[in-house]
Amino acid sequence: MSGTINNLSKEQEQAFSSLKQKLPSIPDEGIRKHASSCNDQMLLRFLRARRFSVDDAYNMLIEALKFRLSFQDMGVAAVTPSTVENEINSGKSFFFSTDKHGRPVCVYKVRKHIPSKTDVLEGQRFLIFMIEFGTTLLRYPTETVTLLFDMTDASSKNMDMKSMKYMIRTLQVSTTCQC
Repeated sequence: MSGTINNLSKEQEQAFSSLKQKLPSIPDEGIRKHASSCNDQMLLRFLRARRFSVDDAYNMLIEALKFRLSFQDMGVAAVTPSTVENEINSGKSFFFSTDKHGRPVCVYKVRKHIPSKTDVLEGQRFLIFMIEFGTTLLRYPTETVTLLFDMTDASSKNMDMKSMKYMIRTLQVSTTCQC
């Protein structure tokens, strides 16, 4: 894939170098500290997501790090199995093997999601927990996870548009950085 560590054009190399040079000048010390722990592969993900626009990738990185530090006033790092115990026990989502491209597969059993019995904040923490756990399963050069929604026996009582919108937004922009 073009734009990966071992496959950069001259322009991409220049953008990558420029982004790395900007990191020490991040004004907020907490964000700067987290940014300094981002590896090259992660920085390239931000650049690819913004078509190698250094300023756009930089802004996206800053927003992702702000999210990670401020999530539910506890930060992503504080999300642990004990903070999502009910969601884990529901069995609604789990990782199962890998797909044919070596990506970890996360299965979400929609029928086990009952919005009226789900604490919204715990559900959001559970999404973060699953994303964070999924990143621990990645093996270079794999950078993505396959998400499979199992709709078997699902009905309208399982539908939750607010949670789905949160999930989509979070998966798109908020947690693309495991720094």
